[in-house]
Amino acid sequence: MLGTFAIYSREPRSPTPQQQNIIEQITDLASIAIERKRAEEERQAHLWFLESMDQVNRAIQGTNDLEQMMSDVLDAVLSIFNCDRAWLVYPCDPEAVIVESADGACSTGVSRCLRPGT
Repeated sequence: MLGTFAIYSREPRSPTPQQQNIIEQITDLASIAIERKRAEEERQAHLWFLESMDQVNRAIQGTNDLEQMMSDVLDAVLSIFNCDRAWLVYPCDPEAVIVESADGACSTGVSRCLRPGT
């Protein structure tokens, strides 16, 4: 449920057929608006993905020099994810379950994470 709709009157009663019709129209319009908003968010996410892939593709196609291409691709990825190189090497997920080993290292099981303050 996203919300409620109420019609107030001086005495308790059921909505009239006209009021029920208005309620149905309003809920239909709200449903359409919500669906359009979700569709627009999905479209924006898909557009971001395609633009990101195009940015990486342009970095790959931009040079024949392997070293320069790798540098350009890395720059594109850092820009896309708005991160630094350390995040790419150790992408610590704050929502991941962290397991501490006997030597004090933290691990999510996939990549190593640093504990806060280390």
